[in-house]
Amino acid sequence: MENIQEESISLLPLGNGSTSEFRYSRGLEDDRVHATKSKSNFLLQAVLVVFAAEIALYLYINHTLNGLLRNPAKELSIQNSYMGLEDLYRTGRNTTTRYPPILNAPRLTGQVSKAEPRKVFPQDQHRRMMSFGTVSSFDRHIQVSEDIHTLFQFRSTDYGMERCALALQLPPLDAALPEPFVLGDDGGDSLFDVCAVETSKPLDLASLSWATRPKCDKYVGTLLARAGEEVMLPEFFCSWASLHTFEVSCAQRSPRCTLDVWSSFPNDTYGFVLYQYQTV
Repeated sequence: MENIQEESISLLPLGNGSTSEFRYSRGLEDDRVHATKSKSNFLLQAVLVVFAAEIALYLYINHTLNGLLRNPAKELSIQNSYMGLEDLYRTGRNTTTRYPPILNAPRLTGQVSKAEPRKVFPQDQHRRMMSFGTVSSFDRHIQVSEDIHTLFQFRSTDYGMERCALALQLPPLDAALPEPFVLGDDGGDSLFDVCAVETSKPLDLASLSWATRPKCDKYVGTLLARAGEEVMLPEFFCSWASLHTFEVSCAQRSPRCTLDVWSSFPNDTYGFVLYQYQTV
């Protein structure tokens, strides 16, 4: 019979190598794999730590910026620079000098339109370019009609001048003015309602519209406006540095009134002004 050779596969290295040598070489290879994995794990952990640190830094910066945006400088209260004066005047032993009333101009004026609730009116319309840059004029615009109201805001000034009265000053019809002056349909008398506005913050003219305006808090009075005259509303208390915001509109019994006047302080004081009278 033909002699058939059996096929066999060696499970261990052939030759002179021993089983212990084979195990040693496998151990070295395992160590190298383990070392490589350790380095990879270390790099991965380092990347994760850096990534987490960057996220924490981003969140911190975002929180800080949001805090600044939520608390702009214009909302910070004005600190009292008249410390001790109340105690001084309370003693009654001081000598008081009498001063004439202060004429306070509005810090801000802005229009809103009932017919266009989302409209934001332009500001600083008399801004002009000079050789040294852009210059803004201290102009204030009062415009009132059937659809348009004007909001204006004062900040009372100086200590001991805490009795205030709101007044409307109008130029003569024939006054030479840089902007047209309009009162009524033919220059006749007009009635206007004034209300105090419920707000303790400066008006934001960049977003002021009929839809966003602060609402009237209480009725102040009705003015009968005449060209070339000044009319005044009753006095009210105005503590130092307090904000006072008003809205003027056509009176209910005169819904089709018209008023359009510009003022350019300190050259003229047409429009609404605030008189402050001495209280100490």
